[in-house]
Amino acid sequence: MKLDFSEIARTPGARVTHSFSEQVPESEGLVPRGPFTGTLTVTNTGLLLLVEGRFSGEVELPCGRCLEPYVSRVEATISEQFSAAGPLAAAENETIEAEEPEAAAYQDYELDLTELLRQQMLISLPMRPLCREECRGLCPTCGANLNTEQCDCLVEEPESPLGKLKSLLERHQ
Repeated sequence: MKLDFSEIARTPGARVTHSFSEQVPESEGLVPRGPFTGTLTVTNTGLLLLVEGRFSGEVELPCGRCLEPYVSRVEATISEQFSAAGPLAAAENETIEAEEPEAAAYQDYELDLTELLRQQMLISLPMRPLCREECRGLCPTCGANLNTEQCDCLVEEPESPLGKLKSLLERHQ
């Protein structure tokens, strides 16, 4: 979905609010579960188009411990600035859009809402997603999912770096 802002780009002080429900395509190994919904407010400050808003939706992620897929709710705030003078003025500045125009969410006074949501969704994901806080993960020896089965592997405790000092202390006493 593309939103056209050419009308407010010519009128400093103009403001428009959009409510949306947008289906984001699968990207970077993430599978969106249903549409992302939210609102955006676009304000022309004279030099910039200020895009602010919130959105939420659900994505399927692999757990960082057991690798099982689970559905996580994503909620994010959007606060982006785009040149009100148009794409030519923005290309003079050092921006992502100038270096990679195919990744631009804003071109020719049109905001590609799908691309903006995809970018914001990716940066709002947790660094280490967990299916649940008490997830036991995988056995480091055999790879069994410890949430669903018990393995017979012997887990050796790593030797303490201060173990030799402890033995010296015990001999001294």
